[in-house]
Parts: sequence; C-alpha cells; structure tokens
Amino acid sequence: MTDKLDGLSLDLEKMNKEKLQSVFPECFIEGKLDIDKLLSLCGEYINDD
Repeated sequence: MTDKLDGLSLDLEKMNKEKLQSVFPECFIEGKLDIDKLLSLCGEYINDD
C-alpha cells in the first residue's frame, strides 16, 4: 500500500515563523521579524560601526 499525498504542501517558512514568534514575540513588529532584537536576546551582539 502506498501513502497518498493530499496535494497540499507544508508552508515550512510560515510554520517556522509561527514557532519563532511563539517563543520570541517581542522580536516581531507588525508581523515582521526584527533580527537584530532576536540576535541580541540570544547573546549575539551586533556592532554596526
């Protein structure tokens, strides 16, 4: 017996974004990721000289 696909593809990017947003909601502004804020929360400091 073979498994049938339902024709729907997973939106991995959306799923990953939702997971990230559930863990770090403060890193999202108007639904968009603030990568600098995320990196600073993870202990990665950015030097924008």
